[in-house]
Amino acid sequence: LEALKALLLGLACNQSTSDVELNISTNCLGAGGAAVMEHALPGVSCVSRLDLSENLLDAELGSVVQGVTRMKSLLSLNISKNLPKIKAKEVAHVMEAIFQLIQEEDSSLQKLNLSDCKLKTDINNVINALGSNQCLQVLDISGNGMGDVGARLLAKALQINTRLKNLHLDRNSISLQGYQDITYALQCNHSMRHIPFPTWDLQPAMKTSPERVDAIIRRMQDHLQRNSNPKLKPKTFRLTQGFLRSEERRVGKECRSRWS
Repeated sequence: LEALKALLLGLACNQSTSDVELNISTNCLGAGGAAVMEHALPGVSCVSRLDLSENLLDAELGSVVQGVTRMKSLLSLNISKNLPKIKAKEVAHVMEAIFQLIQEEDSSLQKLNLSDCKLKTDINNVINALGSNQCLQVLDISGNGMGDVGARLLAKALQINTRLKNLHLDRNSISLQGYQDITYALQCNHSMRHIPFPTWDLQPAMKTSPERVDAIIRRMQDHLQRNSNPKLKPKTFRLTQGFLRSEERRVGKECRSRWS
């Protein structure tokens, strides 16, 4: 922890450096490291990209995010995989801090990674905040199990959001209906350009309703392509049976590796 404190204080005193990428992920910093970061990070103005993922912060992530909110030069923040043992009663404090980070009017934050936090319905307020957010361009909320309720809220937010360009949301227990809601919302959205294929979520539907998956994903890709290059005519996007089988095998391998 002393090394962390010295590092952050050194960066805070540095007036000649800018646009620094600071990666202190996977260091098991815990509550002690969170206390250091809460007080030291607001004074660091030279860091524009910050990776705090996999540090076992749990409930203390809220106080760290409060400190990060005061870093007005920050463009990218990764706080993924930080809630492995958080108690249910402590989640609200963390989510309120993240909500305030997104709602901050003079924020410069363009990229946020909140993946693999297993937030489920606790992520709903953050999703609602996306509707009025005017800074985020890249968002990763994959691996949170938000389900179709979260998908519907996301669809509503996307109908009015004008900044978000890249969205990762696989491994959220979203059904084909949920992705249909999101695809419908993209008709009104002219900023979103990239949504990676949700292989994990759509694996069951690829087995039972491949034609419907094909139709929905094709429409989604048409909307994304329209936004990426409005002058081009939509290209045909079709999921072949070979693609479906290869994706099923790939996900099967992932499942086995995760549980082996």
